[in-house]
Amino acid sequence: MAIEDNENKVSDGSLTEDNLVWSSDKDPFVACKVSFETLPDGRFSIKSREISPAEVDYLILYKVYAVTGKNSKGQDQWNWIHQLSIFSEGSEFNVTRHIVLLPIRACAEKLAVALKTRLYINLEDKKHKDFYSITETTPGRNWDELNQPYYELLTKYQDEVLSESVQIPDTIKIHQGDKLLRISFSMPYVFSTYVPINKFGCAFALLMVLTGIYYGPRGSRGTVPDWLVTLDLFFLGMIVLRELYYRYVKYIKVEIKISAAGFDYRELYPGKPEGFGVKSKQVEEIQVIKKKGSIYTYSEFHLISDAQVFSFTLPPWYAEPVKRCIDKAFLLMNGGRSV
Repeated sequence: MAIEDNENKVSDGSLTEDNLVWSSDKDPFVACKVSFETLPDGRFSIKSREISPAEVDYLILYKVYAVTGKNSKGQDQWNWIHQLSIFSEGSEFNVTRHIVLLPIRACAEKLAVALKTRLYINLEDKKHKDFYSITETTPGRNWDELNQPYYELLTKYQDEVLSESVQIPDTIKIHQGDKLLRISFSMPYVFSTYVPINKFGCAFALLMVLTGIYYGPRGSRGTVPDWLVTLDLFFLGMIVLRELYYRYVKYIKVEIKISAAGFDYRELYPGKPEGFGVKSKQVEEIQVIKKKGSIYTYSEFHLISDAQVFSFTLPPWYAEPVKRCIDKAFLLMNGGRSV
């Protein structure tokens, strides 16, 4: 089989529409421009490199910031694209990159099955690689468990899932019916997925630009007027007060509904709930990633399907109990033992 190096296509800016569009009857794996062949001794040839399944620790599919073309001025154009890599004894071998998730996911699954290894997926935008925050997925998805709905994987590991005891806080309410399980709780507004833009921060940024114009290089244009200094301090104070208000005072109600048919997440704003819904069969994996913002830490949930990732954010102290509730709800609503 001919092997084409897609990494070079990306780095030299030659990613074109031909790489991004394929017909419904075309194997998405082919669109990745990567192929492999089995060698007589059980090894594989991938991009002219021979690899033994025993040498592979795991595969990882993650996002990388890379050049994907040239703009009208001939300058490099940077975008987030997906990269598939093989990890072996601490070293990384870049298999392929692609701007669309579906073909590279197909490529990742075929290689995972062929190499009989574990596949990890991390689709958050990160300029710096961090492969270790995502390896604590429960339960682990192995090479022979791909393309399975999440509830089927949980059913296989239900003894392990049900044996895990996590204290559910009194602030998390669980309402269980025959065909629906609802998880509801309130959390600080700052953890909301749909926090509105900080208008005070925008105003402060504009005032700082105006302050710089008044001050000039090395103070050559004189002192800053008192009224401008007062405005600077006022809006800086409002930024701090806004953060404290959203963190400690203003709360929002969250509701998660799980049935045999689907998973529904809603943040209940007055008169306008925000969120998403996804069919249970489309959810293949749920990951919880711990992240750190400029002021506070939080946990981000990712519901991963073939071609899309559904995300929402929770306070870190809610992450583990909510994840356990979701796991057990998927089990209960899809034929597992009573939880």
